Formats: sequence, C-alpha cells, structure tokens
Amino acid sequence: MILKQQVPVFNYFKQFEYTDDFKTTGAGFNAKVGIIYRPRDYIRLGLAVHTPTWMFLKDTHTSTFSTEVENPVAAFNVSSQNFTNGQPGEAMYIQSTPFKAMVSASYVFREVKDVTRQKGFISADIEYVQHRGSRFSSDNEIVSDEEKVYYKSLNKVVKSNYKGNFNFRVGGELKFKIIMARLGFAYYGNPYKDKELKANRMLLSGGLGYRNKGFFVDLTYVHAMSKDVNFPYRLQDRANTYATLNQQRGNIVATVGVKW
Repeated sequence: MILKQQVPVFNYFKQFEYTDDFKTTGAGFNAKVGIIYRPRDYIRLGLAVHTPTWMFLKDTHTSTFSTEVENPVAAFNVSSQNFTNGQPGEAMYIQSTPFKAMVSASYVFREVKDVTRQKGFISADIEYVQHRGSRFSSDNEIVSDEEKVYYKSLNKVVKSNYKGNFNFRVGGELKFKIIMARLGFAYYGNPYKDKELKANRMLLSGGLGYRNKGFFVDLTYVHAMSKDVNFPYRLQDRANTYATLNQQRGNIVATVGVKW
C-alpha cells in the first residue's frame, strides 16, 4: 500500500510517502469424512463432517515513511526495521478454523446404468458452521507473557462476537444429449452474534455445459450479493461506529477439459 499527497508550496511541505509491506505464508491440514446412503437408485442422502483446518502461519511486516519539505529543503525517512534490528517484523502463530457439518440430498431423473440416458438431477444441502470456534495461539518456541495475554484476548473477542450459522445450497442440471443446462442458488447466513449487525451472502448461478466423446466445456455466470459490516477500530465499553457494506459482483467461469 502506497499513499502520496501533494500540497501547495506555501505550506512548506512537498510530499510524503507511506509504504506498507505485509506477507503471510504457511501450511495447514484438516480432515473430511462423510457417507452416502441410497434408499432408492434415484435418491442419494449424504452426511459429512469437516474438521477445523489447523494452519501454521508466519506474517512478515515492514513499513516505511518518508517526507520532503521545501523550506528549508530537506528529506526525512524512517522504517519499522529501525525497531526490529534491521529485519522485517515477524509473527508466527497457529490458527484453527471452525468445523463444518453438512447434510445433503439429491434426486436423479431417470437413474439408469447408462449415464448418457440420464436426464438430470437436483441436489440440496444444509451446512452448519461454528464461527465462534476459531482459535489463535502462538507458534514461537518461547511464548512470552505478552503473547499469552494477546492471544487469550483475541480468542475472547472471537467467542463474544461470532456465533454458529446455517448455510443453504440448491442446484440442478438438465441434460439434452450433449448439452446441459444448470441453475444454482446459495445463501450464507449471518455469522455475527450481535443482532444489530446484519450480514449475509447470496449466490445465483446459471450455465451451460457441453459433453461429447470425452471433451467437455462448461460456462457459468455467478452473481454474488453480499451485505456486511466493517469496523475501522473497536473501543471497549463504548458504542462502536461501523460501516454497512452492500456489494454486488458478477463472475464468468469457463472450464475446458478432456477425459480419457
């Protein structure tokens, strides 16, 4: 992030430049287990559980600030590395994401062994996400008392501000020999515990697919509508001001491939 500002000469100030360099790297792992039950050939019922994802992360952060004045002519520079022994500031920590549980169902039109004769399907699933289950902890070999207090406070904020919520998805496909038509809808509920904070996300999608002799092409348009809130900062024991965000975005996704 780079900020620049020009002001008139009579203010004896020419410009300033602020640069913020932030980078996160890491690795993680999780597990996903599930079962599918077919009470009929054309009906499928599913149950799945996703464990939290444990991520081992490292943040590196450097900020620099420079300014120039015109009367007298002079330049001043300062970097955050002046306070970190000439090296970027680092933070190593472990983050675990919430667990998920899902139930699903699908109905296949004209279920036969010859899949080329199937006419399509419709499927739906309900997902529960426990957002308040996210946790942070230090990944340093020696954990200072300040770090322990910081991560304990951070986890307390997560538990007090978030809650579990349900997400819903439904979609279907119709087959016309080598051409397929698809429609989908998804709704992601409000993860915030405070009822005054309104947030959700809806996705509407539609697309066409082509399948012939192992070659396939898929083209889909996804329209996303989201509502969220943004806090520039928070104060304890005081009413906090926040911005309400309403956004819409459209994406076109194309896939081309060959199956042998």
